[in-house]
Amino acid sequence: MLYRQVAQLSLFLAFISLVGLTGVVEAAGIPQRQASYSADAVFQINERQIASKVYHHEGKERREFRLAGVPQVLIMRPSENRVVYLLPLINVGMELTLGPGESLPDLRQFASLKPKKLGREKISGLSTTKYDVERLKAKNPYTVTLWLTDDGIPVQAEASDTRGDYRMLQSNIRRGVQDASLFEVPEGIKLAPVDAETLRGFFGG
Repeated sequence: MLYRQVAQLSLFLAFISLVGLTGVVEAAGIPQRQASYSADAVFQINERQIASKVYHHEGKERREFRLAGVPQVLIMRPSENRVVYLLPLINVGMELTLGPGESLPDLRQFASLKPKKLGREKISGLSTTKYDVERLKAKNPYTVTLWLTDDGIPVQAEASDTRGDYRMLQSNIRRGVQDASLFEVPEGIKLAPVDAETLRGFFGG
């Protein structure tokens, strides 16, 4: 059950971090995420909420959170098609590196979509533009709503698909350069490779 929860969280965090939304950004004029920043975030997966600390710099992202009281870390490096999940207390982790033609489940299809711009809203004290994306005729239909700053920070996001409802809200957003070591795997941590099919199995898909 824990692995399935971790996989579900990992997929949603990667989605929110625009790993799979690059095509939308390029095709539809949504602001690309240019800012480096840190923030507090709350993720909700159906009825479960998970608090997280977020660090973002030059496309890379680190999220620190707890599951069952255990500190955990997710590092995402989209330019390398790589996601690393760490359990620092016991110096172990999992590494997912996607090969040619692969992507995180159900994300690449966003590239062909055209989000609707729904206006401006202030979220967490920041001015944002609200975008709506839906694909109801797909095999796995979904809807997505994003609130982005002009420099591309996803302050809030909501998503719904056949597996459930997801929500993210970032607050205490502080722009500024982040320490590069945050996005590297610390020495001494042993990584077990995991492929996309195994991750989908953890997720239950």
